Amino acid sequence: MATKMTVIMIDNKILGFLLIPIQNTNFRQSILFDLWWIDTDDHLHIVIQTTEIYVYLCKKDRWSKEVDGIKIFSFPPAHLPPQHTVILKWVSLSCTTDDIESELKIKFESIYSVEDMNGTKNDKTRHVKVEILSECEYNSLLNSGKINLHGHLYDVYEFLPPPKVLMCNRCNKPGHTKKSCRNSISDKMAEKPC
Repeated sequence: MATKMTVIMIDNKILGFLLIPIQNTNFRQSILFDLWWIDTDDHLHIVIQTTEIYVYLCKKDRWSKEVDGIKIFSFPPAHLPPQHTVILKWVSLSCTTDDIESELKIKFESIYSVEDMNGTKNDKTRHVKVEILSECEYNSLLNSGKINLHGHLYDVYEFLPPPKVLMCNRCNKPGHTKKSCRNSISDKMAEKPC
């Protein structure tokens, strides 16, 4: 198992490797990992809450293959954050996802992934989720409101993830969980009619 000093050294080397390409005059925050740990298999896990760095590191080719003789294997996330995702609504089933992706890659250089959204497919149409690395391309696509694919004009919408609302299983009120519920069982029983 790697020692803590070795991991800190690797962490600093990775940060040094990332400083050069991330240098951007508009990016004023410090480049740091918010959280990191080593699991039992000696894998280094990194948590980043800054969207710009997260999106930058999503491309596998932006990671160094080796740092001080230690091989690094990166496993980037499958999806980008919602701030880089758009929805194409009512896309015809005659256009396959691969066709859509190839046509979008001609128009936009930073397409990360294209996939059908679960639960939106019907007999003729479906919704397609498109993830874009470049914030500039994302904004231009979103501001246009429409996109032409295979001779059809489709609406483009911002992807809004479902809200994460805490619900209590004891009192069925939002904002807390059963563990932190202040409503006693006797209060719940008092509300029920006899």
